[in-house]
Amino acid sequence: MISSTKARWGIVATVAVALVLGLSPIAGSARSASSNDPNQLELSVLSAVWWQWIYSVPLDENPGFDATGEFAFENQPFDDLIFLCGTFSPINVGVNIEGNATRSITVERGTAFFFPLINTEFDNVMFNTPTPGVASVVNNPAKGGLTIPQLRAGAANFAGSAYDLFCTLTPTGGKTVNVPYERVTSPVFPYFLPEDNIYAAPPNPQEIDGLVWPAVSDGYWAYIPPLAKGTYTLNFGGVTPNGPGSIFSEDITYYITVE
Repeated sequence: MISSTKARWGIVATVAVALVLGLSPIAGSARSASSNDPNQLELSVLSAVWWQWIYSVPLDENPGFDATGEFAFENQPFDDLIFLCGTFSPINVGVNIEGNATRSITVERGTAFFFPLINTEFDNVMFNTPTPGVASVVNNPAKGGLTIPQLRAGAANFAGSAYDLFCTLTPTGGKTVNVPYERVTSPVFPYFLPEDNIYAAPPNPQEIDGLVWPAVSDGYWAYIPPLAKGTYTLNFGGVTPNGPGSIFSEDITYYITVE
């Protein structure tokens, strides 16, 4: 998982899905636009809600910076699907970054999982100095913002450069299986930054909050349906260029207990 030079929010399921469907022309992408069941939504829609979720969580409790799994359930938008995550990385020139984490979580039976192996989100916050409360420029290159096609092209270039992707699931005492994953391009979506958000993270802390729109995402995602009672080891990640002369590699492990 990677951000621009900073990082990103959630709400309850109904509000999160309403943000995606209400401010972007994507109602046709959902299998059931009126449903709050995440398993009835296309992966593209879920990927947008995932970004809304991760940006919603305050910096000091954000799962993207969590080394143990302590904050895995912060602001989760659904009851029967949990969003997992990798680690955040700034874009650095000439600096290789390893995004590694080992986390432990416990979920109830009936819980599905959705997460990125490698992904990125592009918006105009990364290209101009925004005004608090109105954090992005909408389709206005003259004011420093990129158009939606330009944002999509940037995200696609990043995602298309990913390699050595992997995702495996091993039940305790059982055989390791490869978890299928696919490249997913999000619809255009907004997200909202609370006052205490991960844009304040080093190495380039900034005071930014409010509505950001438009935003787009591209990357490789996996969905795991509910697992039987037991314990499992989930391992996923990959490698991608991370600015001129540098790469970002990610290796994430979740120890999952299903009760």
